[in-house]
Amino acid sequence: MKEELVLQEIPASTKAWVTAHATNAVLHFTSNTGAQEQLRVSVKEDVIKRIHGDYQLLTYTFTGQQEHLGFAIQAEKRFADFANSSKQDFESEYLTVNTSDKPNEEYLTPYGVEGELLNNYTLNGQNYNRVLHLVFSFTAERSDKIKEIYYAKEAGIISFTTANGQVWLRQ
Repeated sequence: MKEELVLQEIPASTKAWVTAHATNAVLHFTSNTGAQEQLRVSVKEDVIKRIHGDYQLLTYTFTGQQEHLGFAIQAEKRFADFANSSKQDFESEYLTVNTSDKPNEEYLTPYGVEGELLNNYTLNGQNYNRVLHLVFSFTAERSDKIKEIYYAKEAGIISFTTANGQVWLRQ
């Protein structure tokens, strides 16, 4: 008799890193120059089929009004991967948050990027816990590509910097 394998769903410790944003949400940002920008959030759910069992994969894509502005998060098992918005970036330059039910056991694995996990971070008088600070190492061909991100576990993206040096704060 063939044993039926159960779908391995994403654990709550991993979902906590990605579920701060609802599907089809629109996030509003203002830059240090006064410019306005929006990031639209879309979510795609897949099931990855493997011989030893299937598992759930969530992909959150953040797309700006400017053509190259955006980033993505892929969550599976006990991992949340952060990259610039194309699949190609997940193959070359991204950062993995290795999640855990115990925050002091979470850690980062960078792949061609710099990153740090801050226990506390204050931005515009607002305090955030468990903040991922991510810096991409690419040489930007486009000034509107994201170079740096501050992403709070419970609030999602709170700030980013584009390659042209503009700092964008979430409103």
